[in-house]
Amino acid sequence: MTGPLNKQSPKPSSLSPIKRGRKPMFSESMSASERKAKQRREQDARIMDLPASEWTESDCLRIMTTKRFQPFYEFAWRRIGQIKHYPSQD
Repeated sequence: MTGPLNKQSPKPSSLSPIKRGRKPMFSESMSASERKAKQRREQDARIMDLPASEWTESDCLRIMTTKRFQPFYEFAWRRIGQIKHYPSQD
């Protein structure tokens, strides 16, 4: 009686490794640190291009924790208050 249990499977060394996930859009996929660096560059560009009224909470937190955005700290603080619906002190 021959069935699936009696078949010999190929040796693991002869199998090629299984590739997981989608193919990269370009020639090589990015590492985690490269993806994070790209995300930070895009967020920094968004902060500089958009008016303060359109900043997200994430943008405001980046402003408040990054030294080079220190001149925008007050705007970010007020924007977080608007996002969280805190009463204004004006």
